[in-house]
Amino acid sequence: MIQAGKYERKNSRDREAFSHHREAEMKIYNTLSAQKEEFSPQGDEVRMYVCGVTPYDHCHIGHAMSYIIFDVIRRYLQFSGYKVKYVQNITDIDDKIIDR
Repeated sequence: MIQAGKYERKNSRDREAFSHHREAEMKIYNTLSAQKEEFSPQGDEVRMYVCGVTPYDHCHIGHAMSYIIFDVIRRYLQFSGYKVKYVQNITDIDDKIIDR
């Protein structure tokens, strides 16, 4: 238990040291310019709208990619000191699926 306590204190101290950083050093691919560009949010809040899965058949491991990848990005931005608004949709099934 003592070691766990030391780890938690060290972890929270490290987090405090980086919490004031608002420079998330990453590049985002811009489909309009077809180039990688430095991440630069518009305003104080980073807004993320993520297209979720469209279930056509049984669930599979590929569906997890949509959740995991963007959740990691969201957590990194929050860790970097940004306020993040995160929205993700799940598309309803199509009539073609119902006809099966």
